[in-house]
Parts: sequence; structure tokens; C-alpha cells
Amino acid sequence: ASLRRRHAGFTSTPSINSLLGTARSLAWLSIASLGPAKENIYALESLKGYIVSGCRELKRKFRVNWKRQNTGGTASLQSVAFATSQSGWAVGLRGSMLHTNDGGSSWKEQNYPTTSDLFSVVFVTSQLGWTLGYNGTILHTDDGGRTWKPQASGSGTVLRGITFVNPNLGWAVGWDGVILHTDDGGGTWKSQTSGTNKSLNSVAFVTPQSGWVVGWEDTILHTEDGGTTWKSQTSGTTAVLDSVTFVRRR
Repeated sequence: ASLRRRHAGFTSTPSINSLLGTARSLAWLSIASLGPAKENIYALESLKGYIVSGCRELKRKFRVNWKRQNTGGTASLQSVAFATSQSGWAVGLRGSMLHTNDGGSSWKEQNYPTTSDLFSVVFVTSQLGWTLGYNGTILHTDDGGRTWKPQASGSGTVLRGITFVNPNLGWAVGWDGVILHTDDGGGTWKSQTSGTNKSLNSVAFVTPQSGWVVGWEDTILHTEDGGTTWKSQTSGTTAVLDSVTFVRRR
């Protein structure tokens, strides 16, 4: 089977409060309602995932049912990521960070390394993670979020989405069509040509070569060469696409 047949993708459209899904990355169809607008989707596997809503709550998905999880904090959350089924992080406005080590049953605040709004977070192991946000902010941790260090993005724009496929290879996207790529764990970030000036909100890669970006005005971009070239895909919606994630089918 081809790569496209082995992966299922999801992207959220907060403007119309729905999900779009694809089985082959070629066609996107409306598949579910999310209720009030949500900020970010993170899938651990094809039947399990998490949503953050920007109003201090997390929801966990089993098939079509969602269970409310209370963080116990006051942060306006924007993004969530899990390194394992138990260990996860959520980030939000004013540099807020939360961590769980029990699959979201309880959440604890971590030290805020910045007051900048954070819009996306990713972890590739229980120790290695990145988050990004306003004014080109990119932060990196190698100790599970206990400490965070800034990385030079080379961009002053708002960065909205980040992904890594391994400890070295990562991509970040943001306003004005910005796509950044690193091959050394964020030691250096280099610009890639997106072919658009539309704001980009989220990025997901399933291999070091194959990835997707979504953004404003129904933008979906796809690459099969690690971001050297990006091609537009038809989303079938006129909504703003806020988040995209892919899971490998078993």
C-alpha cells in the first residue's frame, strides 16, 4: 500500500466548528461536529485524541464521544501534545504551560519561561519538546519541560504551528505564509518557500518527506520532499483551517 493509504488525517475548522478528514490525503470530507470552536486537535491513535478549546478545558475522544477534563488552572489553552499515552503538555496565552503524567486525569502548571502567547507544542520523547508563538518565539526543553531555552527562529512574525518527526527534523509555520525547517533540533531554522502569503496555522508530517500545512482561506499545502516544494490541495471548505494531525493506520 502507498503512503497515502496508510495514514488518516484530520483538520479542525473553528469557523464552522467541524472536522475534515481524509484517508488518502487526496480528498477532504466533513466528518464530525466539535460544538463550540476549538483551537487544536492532537491524535494519539485513530480512535483516541485530545482537543483544547481555549477555555481551560481538555476533551478526550473515544470514537465519537468526548469527556471533559478540567485542568484546574485559569490559562486560555491553545495546543496540546503527548509523548506517550500518559505524558502530555498543553500551552496557551501569556506563556502558560500545563503537564500531565496520568493521561490527563490531572494537570499541573510548569514554570512559565515567557510571557509571550504560545500557540503550539510538540514532544518527540518524554524529555524533548518545542513550543512557539508570538514574535517568532521558539522554546526548547530537554528535561520534560522543567526548563526551557529560546531558539533563534530568524522570524519576527507570529508562529502558529510546529511539528517534529524525530529529535532533529522539524517544521514551524506562521503568518504571511512562513514555513521554517530545522535539521539539527532547532539549533538553526531556515525558511522554506510556501508559495502563499496566507497565514498558516498548523503543520503535520508522517515521514521526513511527507507533510501537510493548513491555514486561512481554506489553505491546505502538501509536500512529498521534506518541504523543498509545497503544492496546494483542495479542502472543500471556505473556512479557516486551524489544526491538522495525521495518524498511522494499523
